[in-house]
Amino acid sequence: MAKLPSCIKRRSTNTYILSALLGALVTVAVVAGIAVSLAPAHISFTVANGRIISRPEENKPNEAPTKYYNITMVANNKSRRTKVQYSSLSIQIWFNPTGWVPGEANLTAGELAEWQRPGKATSFPILTKFFDYNNEVATISESGDEQLDDTEKGRISWPKCLVLVEAKVWFRFRLVATRQYTVRASCYPVDFERGVTSPINCTS
Repeated sequence: MAKLPSCIKRRSTNTYILSALLGALVTVAVVAGIAVSLAPAHISFTVANGRIISRPEENKPNEAPTKYYNITMVANNKSRRTKVQYSSLSIQIWFNPTGWVPGEANLTAGELAEWQRPGKATSFPILTKFFDYNNEVATISESGDEQLDDTEKGRISWPKCLVLVEAKVWFRFRLVATRQYTVRASCYPVDFERGVTSPINCTS
């Protein structure tokens, strides 16, 4: 049987090596593309409305109306390609360095339960009961107190409140979704007594 010339053997070996290298490069490019596509989108939060309102309690027409914090959080999906879905969105309204009240958005209503498109903003109205800033019922536990550092605590003085936001979200690019992420932000100053007259940007 005739043997292949050595130059042909070398050319075949080089072809195999080049093919393997090209295949590896293509794989790396595909993986990198998927990683970039599924990287968490940048979400920013804004306080669009914040004030105190009074409402009568249901089935208690003769009692004094109950006061509530009425706040609207706006979540902006600044990604160009990635959609966002919110599993939960909760807040803490800190009215002094040692006291806060909780609130949570109802995510089962309308568009709040849908995927947020890239470049879109979604409003989350939240209503939570108001406590006077010196009310012992609203005093937090030690575990809650650890969520603020000394600098943040030093800024809080009624009626200038600090609002902490925590959202649990999924990101999706085309048909592929990521694991759940937790996004947090801090919003200050939020003046519920005078009312929020212009949007307040939150920092992550």
